Parts: sequence; C-alpha cells; structure tokens
Amino acid sequence: MSSVDGHLISFLLLSCNCIPVSDLHERDECPFIDEYILALHNKIKNKPVEFPETPVISEELKSLILRMLNKNPDARITIPEIKMHPWVTQNGSCPLPLEEEHCTVVEVTEEEVQNSVKFVPSLSAVVRTSLPAPDSILP
Repeated sequence: MSSVDGHLISFLLLSCNCIPVSDLHERDECPFIDEYILALHNKIKNKPVEFPETPVISEELKSLILRMLNKNPDARITIPEIKMHPWVTQNGSCPLPLEEEHCTVVEVTEEEVQNSVKFVPSLSAVVRTSLPAPDSILP
C-alpha cells in the first residue's frame, strides 16, 4: 500500500467516523502498533482486518473498508468504485455525480507549462510577500 493510499484510507475512515479517534485514545490502541518498524510493517502486510464490537459497523461499511484495505493493490477498490459503493450511495438512493458529469479536460500549452514555475530566491521571500502587513493584522 502506498503512503497516498494509506492516507486516503485513514482520511476516509476517520471522516466517515468509522474509527472514532476518541475510541482509539480511550482504549489506547490503534489498528497496528509495534515498537519495531519491521514488525509493524509485517503486521500491516499480514494481519487481517478486525472490527471492534463498538461502534456497530454495518455490513455494507465493513465490505467497503475491507475492499479499501485489501492487501493486494491490484484488487483494492478504486475511487470510482468507492463512489458507487452501496454504503457511500445509501444503496443507490444518493448517487454521487459521475466524473463525466462534472469533470472536463483542461488543455495546457507548452508555454503555460514553461511559465508556470518561476525561480524563487528563498522560501522567506515567498512567505514575506504573501503575509499581510503587520499593521493590517492588528485592530
């Protein structure tokens, strides 16, 4: 699983309140914890997903989570499939718009690409120019 996949899955699970952060802190546990990085990696790769007794998680949501956390990246659910999953769409009653309905291709010229990034002398120069003047912050 790439770090992007992992971050996306974490975001989705936490934002859907599937794994409440407060529960993890109260029980002082996380799905995968180990003192040693290699042992932790081995747990992530090989340990099956287990769902807690509380909060109660619907079968549709369990199905979605299991497909998102599939150990085989080639078999893992894709974003378009997630958008059509019964749990996300409330069994089809609230479908999400398809990409074709709300996405368009944007043509970018080579000139636009060449002019898109300019030399930046230093990060502090960028920060200074983007911050408001000190007197405009104070009342």
